[in-house]
Amino acid sequence: MSVKLWLIGTCRLTVDDEPVELTGNKLLALLAYLATERGYHSREVLMTLFWGDFSQERAMNSLRQFLYKLRALLPEGILETNRLTAGIPADVLFWTDVAVLQATANAVDVTTQQLEAATLLINGQFMEGVNLVDAPEFDSWQFQMRHTVQMQKVKVLTQLIDR
Repeated sequence: MSVKLWLIGTCRLTVDDEPVELTGNKLLALLAYLATERGYHSREVLMTLFWGDFSQERAMNSLRQFLYKLRALLPEGILETNRLTAGIPADVLFWTDVAVLQATANAVDVTTQQLEAATLLINGQFMEGVNLVDAPEFDSWQFQMRHTVQMQKVKVLTQLIDR
């Protein structure tokens, strides 16, 4: 089972090379966060990140609904949840363009072919056009990720030019 998530430029998700529709920016944002910040996150942290202005009960219900929607979209075993945490384990095969760019930018013995392949992923900014006006904590994380991805782009392009 192949799961791929593009987050640089226009965001899109595929499962076995078939497009999967993500309805709404918040669902996409939650998936983007879980896919780039691999591992388990407390539900409290996720509620603060995405529904910080909501009451605890309303935030909990919203998170529960969004995790349910994500589990329905993704193959079994990708998204793991329990009463306290949710996340995509680091050892699960889940391709993201951000991870490829990061690995290429930080590789010690990177080939010209790998650098050229990474440049094909550079087609915009991180989560271009996706904004959550009601989630300032997520907005801060997204801003930081945009900066990080931009620095990785520069690093890859500089290495390629220097060859």
